[in-house]
Amino acid sequence: MKTRYFIIVFLAIACVASGCKKKKEEDKVYYTSNFSVNGKVVQFKTTSTFGRFCIMTGVCNSFYLTPDGSLGTSFLSIGFPANVSTGCTYKNGDSNVQIVYGDGNGYRYFSNLWDNDTLLIHIDEWQGHGGWAQGTFSAKLRMDIAPFDTIYITNGIFSSRIWYYFQK
Repeated sequence: MKTRYFIIVFLAIACVASGCKKKKEEDKVYYTSNFSVNGKVVQFKTTSTFGRFCIMTGVCNSFYLTPDGSLGTSFLSIGFPANVSTGCTYKNGDSNVQIVYGDGNGYRYFSNLWDNDTLLIHIDEWQGHGGWAQGTFSAKLRMDIAPFDTIYITNGIFSSRIWYYFQK
């Protein structure tokens, strides 16, 4: 009788425990941004989507060298106006357009700091809330503090879902 009771309790605990499994790393969905920084190819990932929680732009997303966004990791944030649509192209000087790159050593580089800087973001696909965003980008970015060092981002592509937590 005790053996049967032990088996029933063991099976009950095993069933409950198996329902509480954490997602495995390979089960997570990652959105990507690939680009070159001064000629070096990098691949960044994120589990976040394009959304409206942005400071200087209408919609934005951030991608990371390590997908969990750990402190000290390199990142790329890209943003553009909320009225974005497929086929839009944004350039230096346009309102609500920004690319920010963090190099993982504490230095941040920004687009649009100088009039002669270059920035180009093209939206290949924008499906709106719940859909997909895909596009290309390149930019000349500068540090926001002296000595205003410059980096060049080329051959950039991004692909991510779009999710607005607050619909208008």
